[in-house]
Amino acid sequence: DSVQNRMVRLDIEQSDNDSMYLVAIHTSRGKSYEHAKDLAAEINYSYSVTDSVMVLPNYFNLSTASKYRGQNVKLILKLPTGKSVTLDKSLRDMLDNVDNVSDTWDWDMLGHKWQMTSEGLECQNCPEEKKRKKFRRENTVNIDTNGIHIQSGTSSDY
Repeated sequence: DSVQNRMVRLDIEQSDNDSMYLVAIHTSRGKSYEHAKDLAAEINYSYSVTDSVMVLPNYFNLSTASKYRGQNVKLILKLPTGKSVTLDKSLRDMLDNVDNVSDTWDWDMLGHKWQMTSEGLECQNCPEEKKRKKFRRENTVNIDTNGIHIQSGTSSDY
C-alpha cells in the first residue's frame, strides 16, 4: 500500500552540455542525517518519455509504512541552448519560480513555447501583455538648511 504526496516542484535551467536531461532530487527531514536520507530513499517517483513528450506526474508515492517527514521531489529540467520546451497547463502546481528573460510569472508560462538562449528562457509565442515589465523605484533624499526633501518615483526598464 502507498499514499500519494503532491510535493513535486519543477525548475528549468540551462544545461551544461548539448543534452536535455532531468535531475530529480529527493529530500526529507528526519531525526538525523541518516534517518532523513533513508526516508528520502523511500520516495517512489517515476516519469515517462515518449518521442519528444516528457510526462511528469505532480505526485510521488510513499509506502504507508513510511513516516511522513516533509518528503519532497525537486525536478530540474536541464535544457541546452537552442532547444525548446512547451509547458503544459498540467504543470501549474509544479513550477517553482522558473527564471526567464521576460520575468513572466510561472502560471503565465503555461501553454507557451520556451527556448533556452544564452540569456535564459525566452518565450517564442507569448502575447506581449503576458510579459511582465521590470520597474525600478528611485528615491532621492536631499538634506539642507531648508529641511529634508524626499523625492520618490518609478521608471520602467524594458
